[in-house]
Amino acid sequence: MGRRTVHELVDYAMRMAAVFTLATSTILLRSHLAPSWLVVAGSTTGLLLLVAVGFLSWVELLFPAWVLALGLYVLIASFRRDREEAPSVVPG
Repeated sequence: MGRRTVHELVDYAMRMAAVFTLATSTILLRSHLAPSWLVVAGSTTGLLLLVAVGFLSWVELLFPAWVLALGLYVLIASFRRDREEAPSVVPG
């Protein structure tokens, strides 16, 4: 009984993650804050999580992979922006 309950909770959590991924991808698409490949990957991840979470166990790994990709993109974009805004120091 405990195993079945945990399985149902994980399925429900993955569906919530799918809704989060779809909402975030829609915001990124409409505000042009991320490249199109990241938006497409997020939309695909969200749809796969909604449809296939009960059938394929590996689909649950797509959400953390997409969050990792989004986080790395934000870090790299922030680093590039900070580097472009930093004044160059001319010796002498």
